[in-house]
Amino acid sequence: MKPVQCSHKENITIELIDEDFTCICPRLGVADYATVKVTYMPRNGKIIATEDFEEYMMSFRNKKMLHEDIVVQIRDDLIKLLEPKLINVVAQFKGNILCNVEI
Repeated sequence: MKPVQCSHKENITIELIDEDFTCICPRLGVADYATVKVTYMPRNGKIIATEDFEEYMMSFRNKKMLHEDIVVQIRDDLIKLLEPKLINVVAQFKGNILCNVEI
């Protein structure tokens, strides 16, 4: 993933939503499904292209990770890449029990 330079220098907020996020439950070995929403305010015009974001999110498809670890990983990776002014990551995992994780 590489950041894209945006020409806007104003305080804009970008929201990216992946409604088809999947990973593997490390305990049961079955697929977990979630909607993941990333909201961030770029610093110095550095943003992520939607195609790159989609590819990055798909990279979790075969990973065995806890819900909380996924949210932290997404946040940390995007902070390292974009150095945003602020960032919020929310994941709503679907199943018999809804699990919302926000950082």
